This record gives sequence, C-alpha cells and structure tokens, in this order.
Amino acid sequence: MKRLSTDRANVFTFDGLATPTDALKVFATVAGENGAPLKTDTGVELSNISNDATGPGSKLLISYNGTTKKYTVAFNLDPATKPQYGRIFWYATASGVPVDLTADFQPEDCEIAPSYKTIQATGQIMPVQVFLDRFIAADAKMDAKYKAAVNAFVAASRSYMAQELFAAQGDLEREIKMKFFPTPAHMERDFFQQEFRSEFWLQQVDYKPIISVDHYFVKYGATGVEITEDIADKMLIEPKMGTIEFLPTTVSGSLFAALLTNVSALGLSIMADGGYSRVPCLFRIDYTHGLDFPNLSNQERESIRNAVGRRALINVLPKIDPLVRATSESKSIDGASKSKTGGIKDYLKEYKTEDAAWCASMQREYGSGFEIAVV
Repeated sequence: MKRLSTDRANVFTFDGLATPTDALKVFATVAGENGAPLKTDTGVELSNISNDATGPGSKLLISYNGTTKKYTVAFNLDPATKPQYGRIFWYATASGVPVDLTADFQPEDCEIAPSYKTIQATGQIMPVQVFLDRFIAADAKMDAKYKAAVNAFVAASRSYMAQELFAAQGDLEREIKMKFFPTPAHMERDFFQQEFRSEFWLQQVDYKPIISVDHYFVKYGATGVEITEDIADKMLIEPKMGTIEFLPTTVSGSLFAALLTNVSALGLSIMADGGYSRVPCLFRIDYTHGLDFPNLSNQERESIRNAVGRRALINVLPKIDPLVRATSESKSIDGASKSKTGGIKDYLKEYKTEDAAWCASMQREYGSGFEIAVV
C-alpha cells in the first residue's frame, strides 16, 4: 500500500501498463475516505491529473520517463488533510480507446499517514513494545505458539499493531463512556423558570468526569446577546457525577438576588417572575472532561494500560495465522503419553471476562452507568 504524508513531497510511480509509451494519455485521481478528491498544498484537486498539458489536469501533470518507461507524479498534500485511507484511480487511453490496467491499479489503495506533529500530540496509553513486553513476554501465561503468532503478526506491520492499540483505546472509551485524556466540549442548555428558582442552575454535562469549566455564559437569542459575563469561576463542579451549579460569591441577600446583581435589563426581563417560563439555549458552556490519564495515580494508569492491552489482544488473536495457533498437541516419552487441547476460545473467554469486569468497575467508580435528572 502506498503511504502518503502531509510532511513531505509524495511521488506516485505508475507501472500498471504492459507496454507504456509516451503516446498514451494517463489520468489519475486521488480520493479520500469520503470519495472526494484530496487537495494539494496549493488547493489543486487531485482529480483527473494527466500527462496531457491541455487536459483537465493541466495544473498538475504526470510525467513520462522514457528510460524507466514509467509515469510519475509528485505533489504535496494539503497540511490540513486528516489521517485516512484513500484510493488512487488510474485510467489510460491510446488514441481514445481505454487501455487495460493490471488488477493492482483498479483502484490502488493508499494510506495518508498522520504528520509528525499529529503523532506527537496524540495521547497513547499502550505503546507496541510495552504491549509485547507485558502480554507476549517469555513469562506470560499465553501458549508459546500463540506468542510466536502474535510476534509474527506485529513484525509484519508494527504500524498496524499501533493502530490496533489506538482502536482498543477508543473501544474502551466508548464502552465506559469516558475519555482517557482531557477533551474539550461545548454544550447548551435551556432555561426553565421553575427549575431555576428551585435548583439554581444545577445541570449535568454530556460527558464526564469533569476536569474544569472553562467558560460559562448566559446568552440570549441566535446572535448571543450577553446577559452575564463569563461566570465559570462561580461554578461548583462535582467531577464524577458530572454536575455543575452556580455558587454565588456573596452571602448578602437571597441567592436569587445575588445571582441577578450583574445581569442586564434583558436578563432581568427573562429571569424575573412573570417573564419567560422557558428560554432555549440560554446557558452556553465550554468545559473539559476525561480521566486526565497523565495526572492519575500510577496504580490507576497501569490499570488502564493493562485494559487497553487486553482489549487489543482480544481484537488481534482471531486475526493471527491459524496455521501457527495451537489447538492440540500430544507428547509421548517411554510409552507414557500426554495430550493437551486448547484453542483461541479458551484465551478469549478469560480475557473477555477480565475486560467486562474492568469496564463495570470503571462505570461504578465514575457513575457512568446512570444519569441523574437535572435540566
């Protein structure tokens, strides 16, 4: 598979023609996962690139090398291109008649790798080598032939195993309904007069646990007429339950009066008795949520690390070479025989039991298995 990068120039060499000549017209399109053509760093779409200067791809040309008898095209991808898998569609004609291409080029797969900056900025819980050392080590309980099979699987494509570990990380985040690393989020909540008077803005966020409330505005209407300044510093949070509520900084007077001290006239008309009973999207909140993996205790970090490695192993074991996996073996020494039967199901059952227990314990610890009824 061709590997493209946003950090350097990419060169495609096309050798899918049995008898290439400079008289052929060759076209290429590089499409992303959504089917749309990718773009170069100058905004040119990688669509119908051609070796014909008068053709639709005249801004970016395929060149022909008479010595190697191959067509090539070089370009830089738009730096904003996200990591993904793409496809390269080649098409060739001779005197207007389509030319048959080899099967490898109909279409040709490619991978747009993350930039070095993106890789450095991505939180990774279980590196490949730690996974091998911890789960496939010589003293691990796994059968020797399984160890050999997983090691061979990783050796064939270490980068693929890294993606499996990232996928396992994402699987667990979705299952326990929590992010491992700090993640920004935005939410908007309606204003209800009765709940406001009785609960004073007690609200539950969409994602927990809460790390911080970064901005909390009370705004009115589609244009966001500001009723209060940013009052994030006046919000009390309960991280594990995922609730936030207004905490006034003054004790003089009633809480309701303290709350309305700095609001505008428009705010008074909305919130005061006799005003609106409901105002959509009045509260606009930016917050950060997640388990904040780097700042957890060593015990908690290693528990999560083990969980990610275990989930990756559950995902990988069914994919390894079945010829290497041991299902049964017999040994005979001096007339005494010993047989051992095992299979992938035995390992998966144990790992899946441990996996389910870990997810359940995390949900109990952080209350992510249930929600409370607040506005």
